[in-house]
Order: sequence, then structure tokens, then C-alpha cells
Amino acid sequence: MAVPSATTLPRGAAPLRGKKKVRYDIVVGLVLLAMVSVTYSIVKPTLHIVKEQQVAEQPLQKIIDNKPVETVDSELLANEQLFLDTIKSCIPGQEAKHQKCGTYIPPDNGDKQRIAVIAPPGQMSEMLWHWIDKVRKKHQKALDKIPMEFIRTSHVPPYGYGKTHGLSKIIRLVPRPLVMGVADALQQIIVDGEQNHHHQEGEQPLALHQQDITLNDLKAVLRQLMRFHCRLSKVAAHTAIFSVNLNDFMDNIDEATQKLYDFLKHSPDKKVSEQDELDDMMQQMGAMDGGMDDVGMLSSELGFVSKILTRIQAESSQSQLKVLTVLDEVLRDEMWKTKNMTTWPCESFFSVGEANARTELSLFATKIGRGFAPNCSAPFAQCWVDRDKCEAEGDGVCKGKK
Repeated sequence: MAVPSATTLPRGAAPLRGKKKVRYDIVVGLVLLAMVSVTYSIVKPTLHIVKEQQVAEQPLQKIIDNKPVETVDSELLANEQLFLDTIKSCIPGQEAKHQKCGTYIPPDNGDKQRIAVIAPPGQMSEMLWHWIDKVRKKHQKALDKIPMEFIRTSHVPPYGYGKTHGLSKIIRLVPRPLVMGVADALQQIIVDGEQNHHHQEGEQPLALHQQDITLNDLKAVLRQLMRFHCRLSKVAAHTAIFSVNLNDFMDNIDEATQKLYDFLKHSPDKKVSEQDELDDMMQQMGAMDGGMDDVGMLSSELGFVSKILTRIQAESSQSQLKVLTVLDEVLRDEMWKTKNMTTWPCESFFSVGEANARTELSLFATKIGRGFAPNCSAPFAQCWVDRDKCEAEGDGVCKGKK
């Protein structure tokens, strides 16, 4: 009887199958594919944002109707001086006849002066605050004798005297030219939207970019900016307010610094002694350079303004519209409507749309209007006037109310 060999299977037994070899190359490939897929799903939104931003920053010098696009620079509007002449200040110790520049000291604030730095949010606001901070440090020894606190805000004070708005003094920045202030406010909305893009889970992201800014946005925000300063000039009728022109602290820093220091140090019940003045002079020698170090920031701002104006000019070139001419017409209309900014109350921040739909605003204008409106919920402010209550609610009609 033959002995079965090692390779011979017993009758009826299932043949043995060799162990399958693992194809590691296939496994690795599948893993890599999965990783790429997951990574793309994560970065896809970012890539989309970057792509849109690249589109927004494409060179503006393109051809329309076989003609090069006209570059539009930031400059004073033809009738801008009419508006600038309406800007009011109220400097304690330098009052005009029958004028009193009140410096209300809140009784619940530890006898501190409450000084508000009021400016639309943006790069120019940062420049203003940086400058004020440098002046405070330069004159620290003398100013420390006068208790004060600073508040940075973009909200205008409610109508009324010191007990209503709760402020001792106000410092405001007046952009020159106005279109720079308009573009600065619009740019900040874009920056805020990018910074908050991933902050609110489940909320629709604010995807606004430079190319989303329209001519109607420029017109609406110009009206808002003029009304913003109209409100502050009304406060200047009775409250200490120092109005700083952008050129003041860019062109003559020493004179502007002295004016601001004189404004800050004035106190109805506390005086800076001659010895304190002398000590302060010795301490601050060399503490502040001879000019602003924010020139680079301003140059960047001017570049952004030019990009916006030039792009919109290019888009309007077929209809022969001139952006600066259109904006000047808006300025003249606003001056005529308000009798050179003398009517009371000032016009609403929420009725700046086109003539046939004044309260229909873009997201840009809506957000800027909210930033300008009185903050009636501030712990130190009270809104008694109907117009203030309507503004706080974003109501540009304020029907049946002043």
C-alpha cells in the first residue's frame, strides 16, 4: 500500500489554499487618498476665500472699450470745503461770546473726567488713538495730576448735555479728504468680516470683499459720515470737543500736540502748577519724535482708497460717470437738504439709500449705521430724544417722531 506523500491530500479533503499576500501598496494608496479627501474638505473654504481675494486684487489697469482705465486718486471733492467749514470745536478757556464748553464730571466715576475718543472704526481711528497715547505719555507727569479715563467708541453721543451723554470731553478726527474716511470705514467692515469668519458656529459667514463695494455704497457711507460729524458738531454747542483734522497731526505734529495737551489738561477744579509744567517739560524732552510714525499706514490707506475709486470708475466708464463728481453731487445735496448742517435733528444714519428707496441699505451701510448710532444701552448714557431711540433701533423712518 502506497504511503501518501506530504503533498497528497486524503480522499474527500478540501484542497488547502495558500495564504493571500497583503497588497501594501494598495492600502497605502487608499489611506493617502482618504487623507487628501479630508484635507481638501477642510481647506476648501479657505481656498475659496483666497481665490476671491485674488480676484479682488487683480490689476486695475485693464482695457474697457479699448481704452486704459483712468486711475482715480483720493482728493478733496469740489465742494468739500463747504462741509469742512461746518465742523465745530468747543475748547474750554477759549469760548466764543455766549458759548460755554461744559466739562461735566460724572459723580459716579470717582471724580474722573470721562474723555471719549470718537471716530469711525478703521486705520485712521488707530492712528488717532496712537497719537493721543503718545501725547499722554509725553506729558504723563502733568496729566497724572488730573484724574481721567478714556473711552474709544464709534457711537455718537445722544442728544443732550453732560448728564445725558455722560461725557466730560470729546476728541474726534475729521478725515480730509472725506472719501478717505468713507473708504476707511468700508475697509474695516471687510476686515471685521474676515476676522469673525469662523467665530460664530452655524452663522452665515460675512463674505464681503473689496469688489463688493459699489458706487451706491460710497454714496451712502458719505452721507453717513457727514451726518456723523453733524451730530458731533451739535454736541459742540455745549460740551468740550476737540476736532482734529487729519492734516493737523500729519503736517504739524508739534503744534497739534500742544493743542491736544492744553485741551486735556484743562480742568474746572484742578490746575497744573508751574512746577508741574516744568517737571513735565524735563521729563518729556525727547519722548516724542518730530512727526507721526504712521506715514506708512496712511500711505497704505491712500492706496486702498485709490483701488476702490479706480475700480468703480472702470465699471462706470461705459456710462461716462465720474466717481468723484457723483460723490460731490451727494455732498451738495446733503448740504442743501440740511441747510449747511444747521437743521435739528441731524438726518438719520439709516435713510442714506437712493432717492426712491432711502431706507433700503446694503450690508455695508447697515453695519456702519449701527456703529454710528447712539449707544442707548451704555451705562453712562441716556436716550431721551425720539430720534436717538429710533437710531438705536436702526429705524430710519422714525414715523411720527422727531
